[in-house]
Amino acid sequence: MDSPHHLRSHLEITISKADSLDNARQSETPQDRDLISGIFERLSSACPAWKQSLAGLPVNEAQAVLNQTKRDWLNAFMENGINDSRLINYAFSKLLNDPNPFMPTVGMFIGWCQEGNIPEGTKNSLESYKEVCAYQCLPREKRQPYGLSPEVWHTLNNLGDLANWRQMEKIKHKKYWEEEHERTLERLRNGEPLDEAPPPRQAIEKTHTPLNKSAAIEQLRKMREGLK
Repeated sequence: MDSPHHLRSHLEITISKADSLDNARQSETPQDRDLISGIFERLSSACPAWKQSLAGLPVNEAQAVLNQTKRDWLNAFMENGINDSRLINYAFSKLLNDPNPFMPTVGMFIGWCQEGNIPEGTKNSLESYKEVCAYQCLPREKRQPYGLSPEVWHTLNNLGDLANWRQMEKIKHKKYWEEEHERTLERLRNGEPLDEAPPPRQAIEKTHTPLNKSAAIEQLRKMREGLK
């Protein structure tokens, strides 16, 4: 038999979950619900096997499963701030290239949405590693950070102990870079900005203005008159 303490803890957890669900429902909008309904219409077309998984259930049970699944998706979308049609369309482009006929998990779909935040042409870890190695091989006076790809500069700028990194053996050197580069990509997935490279170092030009002799003489004359 459960102890009073166990029952009380279970009740508190149940109430906490109910409160969280109530808060989510209070903050959602009709537009949020329409968004999820639209996504499920597209999912039912793109993932035909999903319908078959509900085919053996009574109508009321199938509807209950559908409603709960929509609720789970809506909560996850709100928690991750996914409401941009551009990102959702990107996720569907990934889904349509996936041969799996079953519906993806909400976590997988949100992951695809977040990938849509990564700018086109962003280098993967291997490409960025090659770029930074070439950069490090340049003479110090020719290393201009502004010439690096934004994701490469951000990764380099956040490596931490650069001196230690440069001395690592090749396998560790590359792995250390890849781990930091993945953190850079995660920032992009979350829509967060990257560190900006400093502007190019400008050469300081020495300028020499020839002495205007007559103007100098006139200036001295005025100073002398002021002393009288």
